[in-house]
Amino acid sequence: MYCTNACSSGASSQQAVNYVGENGWICKVQHAADPATGVNYHKEISSTITKNGFVPLPKGVIGGGVAGSDYCRLFVH
Repeated sequence: MYCTNACSSGASSQQAVNYVGENGWICKVQHAADPATGVNYHKEISSTITKNGFVPLPKGVIGGGVAGSDYCRLFVH
């Protein structure tokens, strides 16, 4: 989750949006292998989410007026 200019606290930094935004790195469908472990980054991300008691989102439509599919969703309100 991140804020846009509509948030009372102000918008999240561009670095945060580049990481967790609907087109951010963590949402990407294609990831390389982590050079430290040799495991695909997406598998590491999903495993970490699961180990912490949550369920990762499956690949699906981004939504919120953004075209395409990835592992994140955009909800505007």
